[in-house]
Amino acid sequence: MPKVIQLCDGIMASGLNPVTHAIPALEPVVFDLFMSRISLKAEISKDIDTQREVVVSMLLRLIQYYQVIDMLIVVLNQYKKESEEKWKRLSRQVVDMVLPLLARQQMAIDSQQGLDVIHRLFEVVAPSVFRPVDLLLKKLFAPPQDLSSTHGVSRWLSAVLAILRVLMSQSKEEMILSRLQEINLPINIHSDSIEHHRANKTRSRVTNDVTNEQQPPEEIYARFLLQSIGLTSEEIADNLKHCHGTDLNENHQFVCQQESHLLLYSMHMFQSGLFRKVTNAAMKIIRQETPAKFYSIHQLNNTFHKIGHAYPTLMLQWCNILILLNFEDQIWWSRVLQTPVKYDATPGGQHMTATHCCNLEVVRRGGLILFCDYVVENLTDAEHLTWLIVNHVNDIIELCHEPPVQDFISAIHRNSAASGLLVQAIHSRCQNLSKPIIAKRTLECLRPVHVCQSGSLLTLLIDQFLATHHLAVARLCDSIACRRLEMLLAENTQECESQLPLEDIEKLLEFIRLNNLDKRHQRLTSLLVKLRTVVCQGSKDSLELESPNPLANPAINLREIVVDKNLFLALTQDMCLTPNPNSSEPKECAIFLQLLDHTNILNIMMTKEFNTSVLSQCIAYGLDKTFDAMKEPAHPRYSLTPEIKLDSKTEPQFDPLFQAAQHTLLYHIDVVSSMLPSPHLVLTPKILTVQEGGKARKSKETFYREQIEDMFTDKDWVQDTNNLVQALLFYLTSLHDLPWKVEVPKTSAQSICRFTVMTIEVFHWMFLKETLPGSENLQTTFDLLTAVLNNPTLNSVFIAEENASWTCSIVEMTYQFLHGMLKLPGESLIDSNMKETIKGSPKHTASGFQDLLKACDHTAELVFFLKSLTNPDTDCSIPNFLKKSLTTVIISLSRLPLLNSYARTPPLVWKMGWNPTPEGAFHTQLPPLTSDFIQEKDVLKDFIYRFNKIGWKNRLQFEETWMNLLSVLCPIAQPEDAEITLSPEEEIDKNQCIVLAVKGITSLLIQSSLTPTSGDPCNSVYEHMPRNKPLVFLQSKCGQKLTRVRQLVDSAVHGNLTRNHWTVSCDNNIDRVPESKEYTLGQISIEAIWSLTGMLDLERSGSMKSNDSQGVEVTQNGLAPIQQHQQVPMIILDTRQRSASLSGLDIHSCLQFLLDLYGQWLSSNISPPHTFDAYQ
Repeated sequence: MPKVIQLCDGIMASGLNPVTHAIPALEPVVFDLFMSRISLKAEISKDIDTQREVVVSMLLRLIQYYQVIDMLIVVLNQYKKESEEKWKRLSRQVVDMVLPLLARQQMAIDSQQGLDVIHRLFEVVAPSVFRPVDLLLKKLFAPPQDLSSTHGVSRWLSAVLAILRVLMSQSKEEMILSRLQEINLPINIHSDSIEHHRANKTRSRVTNDVTNEQQPPEEIYARFLLQSIGLTSEEIADNLKHCHGTDLNENHQFVCQQESHLLLYSMHMFQSGLFRKVTNAAMKIIRQETPAKFYSIHQLNNTFHKIGHAYPTLMLQWCNILILLNFEDQIWWSRVLQTPVKYDATPGGQHMTATHCCNLEVVRRGGLILFCDYVVENLTDAEHLTWLIVNHVNDIIELCHEPPVQDFISAIHRNSAASGLLVQAIHSRCQNLSKPIIAKRTLECLRPVHVCQSGSLLTLLIDQFLATHHLAVARLCDSIACRRLEMLLAENTQECESQLPLEDIEKLLEFIRLNNLDKRHQRLTSLLVKLRTVVCQGSKDSLELESPNPLANPAINLREIVVDKNLFLALTQDMCLTPNPNSSEPKECAIFLQLLDHTNILNIMMTKEFNTSVLSQCIAYGLDKTFDAMKEPAHPRYSLTPEIKLDSKTEPQFDPLFQAAQHTLLYHIDVVSSMLPSPHLVLTPKILTVQEGGKARKSKETFYREQIEDMFTDKDWVQDTNNLVQALLFYLTSLHDLPWKVEVPKTSAQSICRFTVMTIEVFHWMFLKETLPGSENLQTTFDLLTAVLNNPTLNSVFIAEENASWTCSIVEMTYQFLHGMLKLPGESLIDSNMKETIKGSPKHTASGFQDLLKACDHTAELVFFLKSLTNPDTDCSIPNFLKKSLTTVIISLSRLPLLNSYARTPPLVWKMGWNPTPEGAFHTQLPPLTSDFIQEKDVLKDFIYRFNKIGWKNRLQFEETWMNLLSVLCPIAQPEDAEITLSPEEEIDKNQCIVLAVKGITSLLIQSSLTPTSGDPCNSVYEHMPRNKPLVFLQSKCGQKLTRVRQLVDSAVHGNLTRNHWTVSCDNNIDRVPESKEYTLGQISIEAIWSLTGMLDLERSGSMKSNDSQGVEVTQNGLAPIQQHQQVPMIILDTRQRSASLSGLDIHSCLQFLLDLYGQWLSSNISPPHTFDAYQ
C-alpha cells in the first residue's frame, strides 16, 4: 500500500489532469483503506491509520474537485463510525476549506451531479461546524468574484444553494436574523451586477441607497433571495435572447436547474411557516417602491415572462411564489392566463388572444390552477372571483378535474350570487358545447349549483344541452334537470314562481315541443307540467291544448264524447300530424290510416304538418293489404295460407293506402324538386369570380351554391328530406320486387331523378364543409341512388343530354367520398402513375365540357378502383354495408352513354399512343379499340376486366367486343408475318393472350344469359333453369298443401315472412348453393341451353317425360302447369321471348364458331388454325 500511495503522489506531482489521472487512481485506495481493510492487530491498525492520514492529506490537496469530495464523504462516514473526535476534526477541516472555495467560485461544480455531492457533504459533516452561522452568512452575502459568463454565474449560484440548504435545514429563523443584524452584512447583488462584471469594471457596489441600519434583517434576507432569483432569471433570459435552443450549452442548462432549486427553496421558506418574518418581509417588499439597483417585482415578472415559452416549469414556480406572497395584480395574471381581449376589461393589460405554443399552454393551464387556489384561500375578495368566472369559464370547465379547480367550483356554489354568475357565464360565453367531453364536464360543474339558482340552471340545461344528439350527455342533463325540478316542487309556490316564472316554464315546454324532445324526456316534461300547475293552478298543458285529439284534454267529460267517424279521424290525425316521429309508431299510424277511405287518407297525408316518416310504413302496409286482397283459399277447409293468383291480362288493383302514400310521396318530391335552383350546376369547392367590365363579380356556380346552401342549412328541411329519401327508397325497392311489372309514373320520373341528385349534393356540400354525415344516411342515400340507376324508367332520364350535369354531380360526389374515406388531402385515389395515364386521354378543350371531361376521368379512376373495392383480400377502409351499393353505383354510372366509352377503355392505350377523336354531343364517345392494342397482354387483361365489370349495352357493343377478342384468337395473317420468328418470351406472351381471350369470350357469352337485361351485371342475375321436373305428387291436394308449407319455410329462412309472399326457391337443383349469384355448375339444364341457342325441338320437348314425372302434362316450354303459377325468382322464357330479350344476338352462330375452332385445337392432326377471314 505505501508503494501505491507513493505512485499516486507521483501522478499528482506530474502535472497531469487530476480528474483523468490522480482522482481515478485514488478511488481504489480510499475504498481499500476505509471500507475493505479490517484491523486485526494494533501494529497493523497503526500502519493503516498512518496510511489513511496520508491519503486524506492527498484528498484535501484536490478538494476543489467534487469527485474528491465524494471520496471524502466515504471517509467522513467511516470516521463517524470509528471515532467522533476524528469525524468532527475532519469535518471542521473540510468545511473550512470548502466554504472559501465556494465563495471564491473555485469549486469545480459545473453540473447537477457536483452540486448534489456538495449537498451530501454538508449533510454528513458534524453540525457543530456550522455554529455559529456567521461563517455561512458571510460566505452567502460575499460579493461574487465573476459574473461575466454563464459559467461564473453557475459557480456563484452553487455556493448560494449549498449555503441556503444548510441554513434552512440546520438553523432557525431567529438565530439567522439575529446574527445577520449583528454582523451587519450588505447585499452585494444588484440589477446591474452582470453588466458591471461583463464591462470589466469593479465588482458590484457595496453601498446602497438604503443602509443596513435602516433595513431589518428579515428584509435583507428576503431582498437577497429576490435579488438572487432576479439575477439568475436575467442570465437565462439573456442566453435565450442571443442563442437558439440547439446552441445552448451545458452551463445554461445547469443554471436553469439551479434556478429551479432556488425557487423551490424560496417556496419552502414562504410556505412552511419556519420563516414567517422573512415571508412577511417579502410580501412587504413586492408592494412597496423598489430602491435603485434592486429588481422590482415588475422587472422580475417581465423576465420570467420572457423565459416562459422555453421553460414553463420555472414560470409556474415563480407564479407559485407570487401566490404565496399574495401578489394579485390582474394585469400580470391576465398575461399568464392569456385572457382574451374581448372579455378582459382590465385597463392597460397586454393579453394574447390565443397561443399555439405548447409551453405557453402549460403555463396558461398551470397558472389558472394556481390562481384558483389563491381565490379559494381569499374568498372575501369577490373581485378576483368574478374576474376569473367571467373571463375564464371555458378554462375552468376544461380543467375541472384538477383538485384546486374542483375546490374553486365548490367554493363558487356555496355562494348563491357566485353560483348564479357561473351559470350566466356558461350560458353566454361557454364554447365547444357540441363536443361531448366538454358538455359532460360542463354538466358536472353545474350539478352542485346553489339551490337558489335552480330556475336559471333549468333554463340553461334545457336550452343548451337537452337537444344534443349525444345520448350520454342528454341523459345526464335529464337527470340533473329532473332532480332540480323535484327540489323546486318540494318548495312553496312563491319560491317556485320566483325562481321560474310561468312565462319561462311555457317557453321551456314550447322549446321541448318544437325540438321533438317530449317523448325522449317524458319524465322531465311531466315534471315541468306539474311545476307549471303548482305555479298557476288550473292551467292546462300547452302541449295538450295544441293537440287535435279531444281525449287529450283532461278536463273533458268522457261521457259527453260521441264515438263516431269524426272521433276516429281526430285520433288518426293526432297520431300522424305530431312533429315527433317517435311519438307514435309509424306502423300504428299506417294501421289507423288503412281503416279510412282514400279521400280521408289523402286529406290527412296532404296536410302540411303530416309526418313524412310514416310514408314507408304506409307503402309496406298498403302492399300487404294489396296481396291479402289477391289471395284466394286453395281449399276452404285445409288451406294453410292463401295462394296468390295473378292474371296476366289485368293488373292488380293497389290498396287505397298504397295509392295515397304513393301520391303523397311523389307530390312532396315534386315540391322539393321545384324549389331547387335552376339550371342545375355542379357544386364547386371554391368561390369563383368572373371579370365583367373591369369589375369582378360572382360566377353562376357561386350563385348556385349560395342558393342551395340556404336549403341545406335548414335542419327541418334536411330532416323532412331524409324522411322522403327513406320512403322513396322503400317505394322503388317494393316496385322492383313485385311479381308483376310496375313502372314509376313517367310524370314524376324527372322529379325523382332531380331529388336523388339533390340528396347526393347534400353530402357533397357536407364534405366541402368538412362535416361527416351519419352512416345510416350514407347507406340510405347510396341505396336510393342504386335503385334509381337500376330502374329502367329513371335511368332513361339520366341518359338525356339536358341532364348531363346530374351525372357529373353524382360522379363527383362518389369520387370525393371515396377519396375522403381512404386518402389524405393531396393523395391520389389510385396509383399516381395510373392517374397520370388517365389524365393523358384526349380531351375537348371547348368551354362547357370541363365538368363532363372531369367526370370521365373520375369514372375511369373509379372503375380501376373497383379492383380493390371488390377484392376481399384487399385492406379497404370502406365499411362493408357500403361496399355493395358503391360497387353498383360505379358500374351503373359507367354504363351511362355519357361515360361508357371512357369507362370501357383501358387507360394503358393512352400511353401507347392511341389518340382518337372523341365524338358525340359532349365529345365523350370513343371508337372501339383496334386489334393492335388488344393483342398487348396488359391492355387485353384490363379490357376483359372492364367489360366483365361493366358489361355491354346493346348488340353493337357485344359484336365489337366479340370481334376484338377473336382478333386475339385468330389474328389475320400478313405476308410479312411468315418471315418473323417469335422468341420464347414472345411465344409465352402470345399463349397467355390466347388464354385471356378464351376466358373473356366465355364470360362474354355467359353475360348473354343475364336476366332480365343481357349484358347488365349489376341489374340482372344469371338464369337458373333447373333440370328437375315437377313431381306428380305436387299436383295432388296434399302436394299443394306441402308446397305452401315449403313457401312459408323458404320465406322465413330468407327473412321475408312478413313480405314478399311471392318468393319461392324450391325448384333449385340440390347441388346448387342457395342465393348464389355466380354462374356455377348446374346453372342451366340441357333443354334450356337448346332453347337458348334455338336448337330446341318443341314437339320432342313437349313429349319428353322423366321417370319422376310420368303422367304429368308438359307444356310447350317444358314445364308442368303448376310451375306456371309459381312465381320463381327466374322468369323462364320461351324461344321467341328469349330471342327478343337478347336484342337479336346470334348466340347459335357464336357457339358453332367456337365449337369448330376449339375442335381444331383439340384435334390430333390439326391443320393450321383457321384465319379470321374464313369466319367473317
